[in-house]
Amino acid sequence: MTSGDHILVTYGGNSQTFVASAGAVPGATSISVNSLAATATFSAGATVEDLDSNTSAANTNCYDTQLVNLGFNPTTNNPLCAGTVLFVQETTGGFNYCWWGSGAGSANGQCDAPISTSPASVAGGVVAAGTYTVTALTGNIKSGDTVAFTQGANQVTCPASADYYYGATSITVGACTVASGVNSGFNSGAVITDTSSLTRIAGDTTHSISKFDQTAGYASKIELVPVTANGTKTASGTDLASNATRTFVVGATIAGSTATPPANAQNGLQQLKSTFGLVWHIDQ
Repeated sequence: MTSGDHILVTYGGNSQTFVASAGAVPGATSISVNSLAATATFSAGATVEDLDSNTSAANTNCYDTQLVNLGFNPTTNNPLCAGTVLFVQETTGGFNYCWWGSGAGSANGQCDAPISTSPASVAGGVVAAGTYTVTALTGNIKSGDTVAFTQGANQVTCPASADYYYGATSITVGACTVASGVNSGFNSGAVITDTSSLTRIAGDTTHSISKFDQTAGYASKIELVPVTANGTKTASGTDLASNATRTFVVGATIAGSTATPPANAQNGLQQLKSTFGLVWHIDQ
């Protein structure tokens, strides 16, 4: 924050803009403002927003700091914030919706969320079309995505036969192709990834944490209307009923290159730490 920035304080239906009388560095716990009488009572929990920040990667509310200065890991323009893709996916009641991230608003409700799982077994050590029991997914697979089975120097790729969501414990794939090595020796130690989702994430330039700060601030907040089916939201007078709960998965992925499979060539991000916040606001 720099001196002269306009600071908007909001609580309930009341809001007021103050002007910073001094700068504030990342990690500061107080803000100095020009003398101005408050026009309303602002209780603890009020939203405080710098209206002059988040105009570029350089002044985004997500900020980078060096843990160790390696000489090639500067924090100028917050490269880790700008290079990390954020996603927010709802999974309430088994209905999925991608509110933010690569794949936002997709018809199947899936954000591009990386997976890394393993099969319970591979018949005869050979990867072939069929259904595999896997460790519960902590990401998504879209129908038609390239699913890679990798073990040692051997890799076999197969197309996903359907959409698979967070928590899925089995996946079905179609006809497979040897990508490297040979198709033998696979077992429960194999690693299964979705290389298509990694490629999509690597090519995403609009859903970094910095972009979230720049485009989804308090003034342009995202209303989380109820989700009624995968990829379908329906406006309602009540977004969250009394005693009801909604479940979201929030993830951050450091994007690699757009090669297939993507290579993570983010050497300049070593020993950097990003600090950012995600605000959930309930109005009644």
